[in-house]
Amino acid sequence: LSASGTAGGRRTLPAELGLAGRRVLTLPSHVDQCDQGENCCWRWLAHAVLKEASWLKEDLDASREEHNQYTRDRLKAEHNQYTR
Repeated sequence: LSASGTAGGRRTLPAELGLAGRRVLTLPSHVDQCDQGENCCWRWLAHAVLKEASWLKEDLDASREEHNQYTRDRLKAEHNQYTR
């Protein structure tokens, strides 16, 4: 771990930002920033991937909740069957 808080191309975010323990990837020292700004295809790709990932997380959360509801309903039905 270097003095700047990086290890292996990752940086741990500070607690002052409310992000304690979270890590982000950083550019390697030999890579330059793109000079295309808002028109950079890599910027667009990164934003598209982040948006897609958030949709996938929403779908996963919905699937988990659906599964939890199914499990609750099944357990309730089994309980009612055995208490008759």
